[in-house]
Amino acid sequence: MGRTFWLTAFLDALIDNVLPTIDKMSEEADAVEEEALRSPQQSTIEAILKLKRSTLRIHRIMAPQREVMNRLSRREFPVISGEAGIFYRDIYDHIIRIEDLNQINGDRADNALSTYLSSVANRQNETMKVLSIVATIFIPLTLVAGIYGMNFEHMPELKLPWGYFAVLGFMGTVIAIVIYWFWAKRWITWGRWKGIRVRPFVVEREKLRGYLGHLARHDRR
Repeated sequence: MGRTFWLTAFLDALIDNVLPTIDKMSEEADAVEEEALRSPQQSTIEAILKLKRSTLRIHRIMAPQREVMNRLSRREFPVISGEAGIFYRDIYDHIIRIEDLNQINGDRADNALSTYLSSVANRQNETMKVLSIVATIFIPLTLVAGIYGMNFEHMPELKLPWGYFAVLGFMGTVIAIVIYWFWAKRWITWGRWKGIRVRPFVVEREKLRGYLGHLARHDRR
């Protein structure tokens, strides 16, 4: 029994030694999700890929051990006594917990990757929107400037005393019409009511009815 105790204690210590790494990965997942939403950069995608690689590495290490501990806990081998099976069952439960937490970190890495790609796509869309607005405004102006920039001798508008101001007025009218059209299409949101801002919501465990600390304080009363 003494050998079994020392062996199970040694295995339990090895398995529990993975938990600090899992906790560190969970903190890294929090930072990665926040950065992917706020300010996605090249370093963000590198951190996401490293997190996914770490979760896969832990899964490759823990999966074979889970099967071995499962067989030991079920006492499939004659050398495993009933009391030893309890210890191996406890170690098996720890492995399952680690794998569940590792799976959660992997899912969070996938969500962070999706958030990163969506944020980058939204930024590209905003950039293309600005370029489209600028191009649409200046294309008709360039056409007018190109027509009246030709060196033909018989162009009646060139000799009119108010021709220059008429062309400038036409250009200003075109700019105003295009800007109003984009504003009506909601491509330009300046001066428009944006509605109610959504407030972030986070579940506070102290306010949950099933929170164990709350129930313990209630029982003490």
